[in-house]
Amino acid sequence: MKTAPLLKKINNCVSSIEKQPVNIFCLGCAIKVPLKKTLLPALKTLQHSASLTGVNIDLGHDAYVFNASKPVGISRNVYPSCRKNGFAASVASDIKRCGANSAVLLTSFMPPAEQSNIENAISGFYRNIPPDNKPFRIGKGHTIQISKVPSQEFILADYIISSPGDLCCAVNHDTIVTVDFNLRHCHWLNVLISFNNALNDLHALGIYKDISLFPVYDVSNKRDKNDIQESFATYINGFKRYNLRLTDCGPLNLGLECIGTSVSGFTDREPPRISGLIPEQVLIITRPIGDLSALVWYILETTRGRPAARMRELKTRVLNHMARSNIGIAEIIASYLPPRGKPFIPEKHITASKDISGEGLGALEDMALFSKVDIHLETLRLHASETAKIQVRNNTANTNGAIVIAAHRKLAPRIMRDIKKTGSTPWIAGWVGNPSRSPKIYLKRSLREYPFLRKRPYDIFNRFVFT
Repeated sequence: MKTAPLLKKINNCVSSIEKQPVNIFCLGCAIKVPLKKTLLPALKTLQHSASLTGVNIDLGHDAYVFNASKPVGISRNVYPSCRKNGFAASVASDIKRCGANSAVLLTSFMPPAEQSNIENAISGFYRNIPPDNKPFRIGKGHTIQISKVPSQEFILADYIISSPGDLCCAVNHDTIVTVDFNLRHCHWLNVLISFNNALNDLHALGIYKDISLFPVYDVSNKRDKNDIQESFATYINGFKRYNLRLTDCGPLNLGLECIGTSVSGFTDREPPRISGLIPEQVLIITRPIGDLSALVWYILETTRGRPAARMRELKTRVLNHMARSNIGIAEIIASYLPPRGKPFIPEKHITASKDISGEGLGALEDMALFSKVDIHLETLRLHASETAKIQVRNNTANTNGAIVIAAHRKLAPRIMRDIKKTGSTPWIAGWVGNPSRSPKIYLKRSLREYPFLRKRPYDIFNRFVFT
């Protein structure tokens, strides 16, 4: 959908749905299990124990990346997550039936999800993988907290059916409840943003070709199901140039409200690495950040009886950012990547990139740790300065957020010009420092003007120093 018509449609939508919020905690990526505090420690523990059984839990890219030939298929099964008894033997028979050697998982728990819950559920899954299908790889997938009762806790396994090849394939999954407190999960705008959000991890790798979507959704009535399925066709029609494909596997039938999708795509280029940062590169971020804090601030001001035209404009602008696909930026990234099997040339290529949706600026720390370099953060561009004052888990978090791109200083201006042609507003957040065995994020002292960085920097970074 073109930018101007989409913005007008979103503005009309904002004007027509205003009412008191129902659930302030279900906004966008806020339903994720906290990454640094809970999920990553659990996955790192599982990674070691699983490796002893011939199972590899991939903690590299947010998307699961592997070599393959076209096509790649998905076989889906949903298992109730019983904390005491683990999973039924059907896991083994399902894997044998489809012949898969890898999977991407969506796991849902009742909030707050404990680290032990995650470890028990995923270990219960991989212990049932049959020996004939090992070595077996599990992609990072997605771990959320939307289950309301124990019977709604589940693991959804999208088994990947592929053949060896010379192309790079990536599979990712993201699921949300809603991007706006006033939007039902089946609303067209919510469906559109949730799909863009899942695809963003692929787009950050420069993948925009041969994309397939396998939606995950649940409803409590037939009307919601019809609304969601109608949005599927609308979404695909908006990408005719790219020939996206969608396979509807049907609702989960668990009585939940959620919408998301697994996605797969191919590239004949070398994808940029999370470990690809090189000293002296600059860090380009493709648009303003802090989507979720902007929407929370809007709600807080509205419920206090202080609505204003500026706030309405802010909400419309933020939703418009979230509703716009980054597939055009994926094309730009791909144009600065070497062909498969060829080396990266820093003066010509984008060597590292990452989606910074749920983690916000915390994603920079991941890149620093994998690359073994320091990062110097000098500027910050939020949607509105007021959003730096409110207390949320992460004031820089987003849904279908910006992409961070690392590029040589001489190459960066050209990349930024290309990005601006897509209608985005890129900015330079900082630069890559020296190699380090214990990387840190060096925050420019002037960033202390942002209250959340002055008072709660540990909400975003574990390793940082103000300079």
